[in-house]
Amino acid sequence: MNLARIWLVLRFAIGIVFLISTGAKIRAPIAFALGVMEYKILPARLAYWTGFLLIGLEGFLAISHLTSWLCGAAVPLGLVFVAGLGAAVAVNLGRGRALSCYCFGAGSHEAISRKTLARLFLLFLGEAFGFVANGFLGIGKSGYIVQVAGLSDIEFGFVWAVILLMSTTWLLSFDDLLGLIRSTHRSGVKGV
Repeated sequence: MNLARIWLVLRFAIGIVFLISTGAKIRAPIAFALGVMEYKILPARLAYWTGFLLIGLEGFLAISHLTSWLCGAAVPLGLVFVAGLGAAVAVNLGRGRALSCYCFGAGSHEAISRKTLARLFLLFLGEAFGFVANGFLGIGKSGYIVQVAGLSDIEFGFVWAVILLMSTTWLLSFDDLLGLIRSTHRSGVKGV
């Protein structure tokens, strides 16, 4: 597989993550903005308005990654965005605070953890690959890689992006899966 196809898969995977996250945040934007305040990284009023800005930025990143529109600008912006989120999570983990992640909106109720940092790190690596690959593949006049030949490339990209996301989700949940297997095994042993 060449660099252009790898980037296509990664670009679609990143776009799907940003799209799902944006969609969840749009359903309750005020709750998300209040969640940004809970991180106590910025002054309260600035954090509140930053929450709305983050929703718009993430929506732009989703559209850009899925369509390659302004992707030359979106990739470095995505690197900064994901690094900023990672820093906010790391600071609050360092403070020992048990906060909701708000990664997928106010309704997700997942607490920040090392798993949150791992997800953000993987997104960062994907964006970093795109940033580096753009240097090797060349950036088109409008700021994005022009490598998609047709519908078959788009189908290829989406299928492998979904496989990549599902595999990553399973790998990041491996410790949970092991715990479930162990508890099922213990229940089976006690029942004998």
